[in-house]
Amino acid sequence: MILVFVVQLIVCVLILKFLIKRKVGEPFSKKAVAKFFGFGGLALIVALVISMVLSIKDDAFYGLNPLLAGFVTALLTASLYEEVVKYIFLRLALHKNTEAVSWLDITIAAAIFGGGFCILEDLEFAIIGSSNIARAFLPGHILFQLIMGYFYGKARQTGQKKYHVLSLAIPILVHTLYDTFIIALKFSIGNLDEVTPDDYEKIMQLPYAGYIIPMAACTIIAGIAMIVAIIVMCRKVDKWSKQQQAAE
Repeated sequence: MILVFVVQLIVCVLILKFLIKRKVGEPFSKKAVAKFFGFGGLALIVALVISMVLSIKDDAFYGLNPLLAGFVTALLTASLYEEVVKYIFLRLALHKNTEAVSWLDITIAAAIFGGGFCILEDLEFAIIGSSNIARAFLPGHILFQLIMGYFYGKARQTGQKKYHVLSLAIPILVHTLYDTFIIALKFSIGNLDEVTPDDYEKIMQLPYAGYIIPMAACTIIAGIAMIVAIIVMCRKVDKWSKQQQAAE
């Protein structure tokens, strides 16, 4: 568990260092970086409190069609309130900030914010004993915040309300879709702890056995897509940075 957290920490730091160096003009001060990162951590704490207040169990929709149950569970137990909380706290972090001026600055600041949320969340998983290896290489919240920051930056720059809507709606959608397949796979297998991969007959007798292979494939594809999306967004930030430098 600790190893997974350490690997995730290294991955997040490398991504954030790459992005921070892409800021055009005066670099972010250490104080600004700490503020953005800290507000991301605060957003995680608030999201955890909300999850405890709502008290929606992960298996609340168990028994429904796995894909439908996975989507609803992902939306209600994580993506909806997490992204709303992050949107609010990102705006608070950027309020009256004089260092994040352009939409690119805001995109990078949002990624730093996402790093704070992501690292603290992974620390939580390490403490409770989660050994999800995939988490080590999939800093999803940095991706979600890159998307949110891009559209929020555009909203600040253009004043168009549609970008505010997109800055919240698209991260919620991407977050939900990514979690949907993982949860759907879990629901396809069910809560039978005694079932092992060797118990082929037991698995084939499960109500939604036909969903297991497709959901496993979709989970793998979603993980690969997450990695590709992070790489693409980082390259986009690098491209936008060079374009801004050339324009100055």
